[in-house]
Amino acid sequence: MEPRMNAPNEIDVRRIRGVVFDAFGTVMHNDPSDMNHYWLSSLDRNQWRDIRLARMRGTLSDEDLLRMGDRENAPTLEQYRAMAHKNAESTRLYSDVPPVLDAVVRQGYPIAVLSNAVLASAPVITRLMSPWTEHVLVSALLGVTKPDQAAFRAAGQALDLPLNRLLMIGDGPRSDMRGARDADLQAVRIDRRGEPPHGWTTLDPLLELLT
Repeated sequence: MEPRMNAPNEIDVRRIRGVVFDAFGTVMHNDPSDMNHYWLSSLDRNQWRDIRLARMRGTLSDEDLLRMGDRENAPTLEQYRAMAHKNAESTRLYSDVPPVLDAVVRQGYPIAVLSNAVLASAPVITRLMSPWTEHVLVSALLGVTKPDQAAFRAAGQALDLPLNRLLMIGDGPRSDMRGARDADLQAVRIDRRGEPPHGWTTLDPLLELLT
């Protein structure tokens, strides 16, 4: 069952003292076609899931990844890292994000980013979010992924705020919405594709919510 998101009129704005954003699909996006794991094409869905989780938790190195699947056709370590760098550098903020984050910061709300992301994504997330926050928490560095409550506790510690004073905004029904609410954060889903269950399609409603 899809976890029910909080509608804006269900959010207790009086409790909010800080805002935590997911990264990819929420404030930024990249072109996944730039990253081709062609030598792993023979692996099944469960193997892919396990690899993705291990990469996001930082427990599977680049070298170990290249030893999986069709090793004879795998890229060299240098080639793989060049692909990963190109993919990371394709990351861009959605056009609505900078003015909204400007306004959130002007209103006095501190911001953190909490992302289930591989190690190569950490520098680019940090760079893109640097005008608004230094609190960028990437799962591959934390060693834990959302929806684990430890990930949300790390965000609260970074902002020095109780979890029930934070608003989580993300696109993941389980990782962001359910995880945040289980950790006692309020949460609103953003769905930039506009598909059911409909959430915000941009960050613009956040301005009305917080002002």
